[in-house]
Amino acid sequence: MDAVLAALLTAAGLVQAVVAPFAPLVVAIVFVLGTTLPLACRQVRPVEAAAISAAFWVIPLDGFPVLGFVTAALVFSALGAWSRPTAAVVATTACATACGIAGTLLARRSRSRSSVPC
Repeated sequence: MDAVLAALLTAAGLVQAVVAPFAPLVVAIVFVLGTTLPLACRQVRPVEAAAISAAFWVIPLDGFPVLGFVTAALVFSALGAWSRPTAAVVATTACATACGIAGTLLARRSRSRSSVPC
């Protein structure tokens, strides 16, 4: 079931990457694959799935992947439900938060540089 879910979210993300891009095509494809494919193992390896998915959040994006929050909610609900010990959950969540903040700051920085008049 998780593999089907991962495949569906990956396909939807790739369609968005082409139809309504949120980053250059290659970057968008890497982002979609990196954030959605770990869903396939979220029940058996929840810490690894969450860590791998969140690691791609440092990639600065020019827009918003529509199903990104759905993917994050699924992978982190699995982390809370099926992961032990609690320290692993806390550490993974803290690292994911740092990745999300870094990606946001990098995206803002790249946008501010591109909007400076010459």
